Amino acid sequence: MLILWRRKWLVLKDLGYDFLELPLRNEEIDSVNEQYISYICNLIRDVDFPIKSTSMSIWKFVSQSKSKESRQIVIKRIMKMIDLSEKCGADVILLATCEDIPFNEYVDIYREELKKPADYAKDRGITLALEHVGPYKPSVLEKLVRAINHEAVKVYFDIGNCIWQGEDLIERIHAMADLIAQIHIKGVKRTEIKAELVPLSEMPLVKIRNALMMHNYRGRGCLEIRPGEGNNEPLKEALRILRQSGY
Repeated sequence: MLILWRRKWLVLKDLGYDFLELPLRNEEIDSVNEQYISYICNLIRDVDFPIKSTSMSIWKFVSQSKSKESRQIVIKRIMKMIDLSEKCGADVILLATCEDIPFNEYVDIYREELKKPADYAKDRGITLALEHVGPYKPSVLEKLVRAINHEAVKVYFDIGNCIWQGEDLIERIHAMADLIAQIHIKGVKRTEIKAELVPLSEMPLVKIRNALMMHNYRGRGCLEIRPGEGNNEPLKEALRILRQSGY
């Protein structure tokens, strides 16, 4: 896995990308130790390509984890990600977020149980950025983050997800701009739930950039895209589209 990462990072660097977001699955987070972190840090220096953000899932933090004891497993993973992020130079951690129970049944739990990792992250200059995934709409996430009301808890805004979730993209940016720590840039893929397909080239990238600039946005935009089968043309084309749109 780690050898494969080196190859991928070199490709991204050679293509002209600025940084990497490092995603880890739960089982990978559980296996993180000092040796693992040391290897990542050495890889960053060797390739000379920075990790600026990391990501993990807290999918249905409350609706699937009914007890505080079971949620502590998630909290411990967040704490490990904060340690990893600090040592590898990342300052934003994406927390993929979705709940399918009434808002008032989980908002207080988020506020109370995320406080410890949020305080820990704040002391290290790291932001925990909740991202709206699945059917969880940006407007609901905004309500959650405002209720949490912690300096180190913000929003990771995904432009493709926003459209797929049926909300007005530019309207949401204006409403949530003060909360946005980082942005995922991608198109909208066709799924069984939603047939609409919007490639990156047809996304309103200039309008998005202008809306963010109106609010003096200083965060990063992270491209979420897979390479093609046996080639890197999609990565090249996506970067060309972004540069052409002023990113």
